[in-house]
Amino acid sequence: DEEIQLFRDINDNQKRMNTSHLDGITVKLTPEEELKRRHPELFIAQHLSRDPRSPLHGKVFEGGKRPPGADIPLRGLKTGVEYMLSRSTQLPHLEDPEAQFKVIRNYLEAVKRWQPKAWTHPKDYIVLRGAGLWAVFFIGAQVIDRVLLKNKYSSAEMLSILKSGRDWDWGTKGDFKCFSGRSGALEISKLVARKLHSGDKI
Repeated sequence: DEEIQLFRDINDNQKRMNTSHLDGITVKLTPEEELKRRHPELFIAQHLSRDPRSPLHGKVFEGGKRPPGADIPLRGLKTGVEYMLSRSTQLPHLEDPEAQFKVIRNYLEAVKRWQPKAWTHPKDYIVLRGAGLWAVFFIGAQVIDRVLLKNKYSSAEMLSILKSGRDWDWGTKGDFKCFSGRSGALEISKLVARKLHSGDKI
């Protein structure tokens, strides 16, 4: 009878838990080496959140009480990293997730220098949220591939590629205001990538 009552109470009063909070719990419960092996995208996302040198340090919400300025859900960031790893041809060759993290951190530093206003006024831009954030990671797969193929990985190299394209308006009412979700992120990345100059082009 007690089990039946407990079953009833749990299912009658259940409340959906924040997915970022669930990811945060996974990080806490999983030893680091196992997390690298089983969930590299979550390992990288969590490091992007907590590394003081990361452009996203202090900007990621991992569940619980939301700190001021932590507007990027850990689940959204993890998904972005997952998209990048699935699209890149070169990042998977860096089999150590710590090495992948360092390259991705350099890329995000380049993005911050490319779109600095998105960091100082994040609510006015889509770079750090929704389709805009995912588009940044889709674009990053191509930018990172270009530099790694040249045996380079510096933020400066990636910034030069980002700056080689069109000067897009990433504002909430800018060039990408009608795009949403994964499909919207893909479309944004295609538009931006088409305008990036390739050093190998004749």
